Amino acid sequence: MRFRPHAAEEGYVLPTTALLMVPLMIFVALAIDVGGWIVQANRMQAASDAAALAGAPLLPDQTSATRVAREIAGLNGFEHGLDGVDVAVEFPDQVSIRVVISDAGERFFSQVVSDDTLTIARYADAAALSPVGIGSPTNTLGFGPYAIGALDPSNYWILENNDCQVGHYGDVKAAKYLASPWCGDRPTLPENPDWKRATTGRDGGYFFRIEIPPGVNTTSRLMVFDPGRCPAYGRKPSDGHWNGRTDRGTFVEWRQWDTNATPLIRTDDVPTTDWWSSDDCPEDLLPYPASSWTDHTQGWTETPFTFPPNTTGEVETHLIQSMVGDSTRQGWNHYAFWVKTDSGADGCSAIGAVDNCPTVSAEDWIPTRSSGDVAGDPMVLYLAEVGPEYAGQTMQVQLWDVGESMDNIQVIDPLGRPMDFTWSSDDSRNHAPSNPSDSCSGDPCLYLDPTRSNYPAKVTYSGWGNHWRFNGRIVTLSVPLDSQVDFPAYAASGQGYWFRIRFQPTPTRLATEWASFALAMDGDPIRLTD
Repeated sequence: MRFRPHAAEEGYVLPTTALLMVPLMIFVALAIDVGGWIVQANRMQAASDAAALAGAPLLPDQTSATRVAREIAGLNGFEHGLDGVDVAVEFPDQVSIRVVISDAGERFFSQVVSDDTLTIARYADAAALSPVGIGSPTNTLGFGPYAIGALDPSNYWILENNDCQVGHYGDVKAAKYLASPWCGDRPTLPENPDWKRATTGRDGGYFFRIEIPPGVNTTSRLMVFDPGRCPAYGRKPSDGHWNGRTDRGTFVEWRQWDTNATPLIRTDDVPTTDWWSSDDCPEDLLPYPASSWTDHTQGWTETPFTFPPNTTGEVETHLIQSMVGDSTRQGWNHYAFWVKTDSGADGCSAIGAVDNCPTVSAEDWIPTRSSGDVAGDPMVLYLAEVGPEYAGQTMQVQLWDVGESMDNIQVIDPLGRPMDFTWSSDDSRNHAPSNPSDSCSGDPCLYLDPTRSNYPAKVTYSGWGNHWRFNGRIVTLSVPLDSQVDFPAYAASGQGYWFRIRFQPTPTRLATEWASFALAMDGDPIRLTD
């Protein structure tokens, strides 16, 4: 006997399938639209990332940063104000930008379920860290053993050698060839890419940054100590006359540049003044070394470079370019900068007074001439202010022609503690490409005295005897800003975030150094932070 289903059960498949098709279609519709929303959100994220990275280099110019960020968002398919797209640009602080892109989600099948508007938003944060310059905690740069106010002196002068000076005089941009001290045609030797006579444009000579914070409400002026062709350290010759002497300093001239409110972008910088120089060698110069000095105007010459009060609410950056004014072989010259406010306030000589004080620093390289006071005593030079925004990066300290008569060198943190580092040299014939720092009685250091190291030092090029370990060479100290730094303790110490370099001479020698310094941080200064 054959089983026959109940008549009431016949035909249930078709209506059941019809009922199930509704949720199935809803799920398919949602899947298609959700997938589209994910693709759209990814496009918006990529566009906001690109817009933030494009706007960050223009900081602190928020108007230009906003314009460029929206332009880049538009080029990536999200034009502000078009078809409901909103590109909001915010500035959490002077060095950060946030770009938020909002747009209605594209809907296809999901409108069957709901006609509500779906808004998708994606954002990106980017930061622009200014390059770290060589400077000092005061509004002076390089003033030898002298100090304005109670702060320790910088202990070095800014040094300029004449065109094609010998390399071991410490000016990294004076020697045309890195492996030779002279200018003569030497096609077999590597040419110095930083040779300062190569051009008088944005990449020629040395550049110094003058930064005017919002707290400066009066005009600031650049003063130069010993700007003319004056003899070393301002010493008066025995006959009482400056002119006609063959040992007078190299002729240096300066001019001012405008950064166009975008200090991280060099291509739009333009000079705003003609070259200026001075033959002044004041008759009543400072003694050297000075046991006491109270006249803060003695020996200073006012330049035509002035900086207006800051009314923008943001740090304003100006540039001063230096250049050797002739090609005669006259030896060398040293000078110092002092950015002086018309208010006459002396508070700019203290660490942490930046809210109301202009600052001056070298943009990249700074050539220096330093001397200690007592044989065997260390000489400590201010290097740069490196704050907690650089935590986790590596500080790269470059030194050209470092080490004459010195035993070792250390990098010192704001608490006075030696820091661990590794080092490398551009002289592969005498040094390994990278070496751990040599040990100095348990404290990290690099031996500069060739007799205290396992690595040979003597090199001779074209009859130039090089008896010191890094004469005419670039050595790089790589200092990790990791667990060995303590930024909260630095902030509480009263010394700010100022790192220094300490030279230890051999026991019977006076610390003396002719060297150029540069400092950079590992990593791209323009980067996404979120």
